[in-house]
Amino acid sequence: MEDFHKMPSVKRCLFCAVICVIFLHGCASAQKRSDQDASLAELAEQYWTKRLVEKDYKFTYNLELEKKSLSFSEYCERVKRSQKFNCFSVKTKEVTIEGDKGIVCLTLECRMPFLPKPYALPINDVWLYESNRWKHKFLHK
Repeated sequence: MEDFHKMPSVKRCLFCAVICVIFLHGCASAQKRSDQDASLAELAEQYWTKRLVEKDYKFTYNLELEKKSLSFSEYCERVKRSQKFNCFSVKTKEVTIEGDKGIVCLTLECRMPFLPKPYALPINDVWLYESNRWKHKFLHK
């Protein structure tokens, strides 16, 4: 490549414009990723608050990826069966997105019958991006 200072002014302007476009594209991608992380973090926190604190199973069922293969009554039965503690808050710690898969690390503040103090329970939650929406991956245990 010829020396930048020896380039004709038109080439220098074009070169600078290309560098600026590349830089701005990188910034836009980083902002989009940050927005996507925040959006998923908020949705996951809302999902777990509705499911464990408010017991709004209709809301959470509508966010399930397996909604088509799992009836609402079966979903409710499985969710209620897995709740062995009283949860009173949910906080997002970290979000990792790779392609159409998101992993959300959350902390649930819970009270368990055999513990005198509240307990912080960490969970890793799987979400998949499908049809322009994040869907929760319901784990059958």
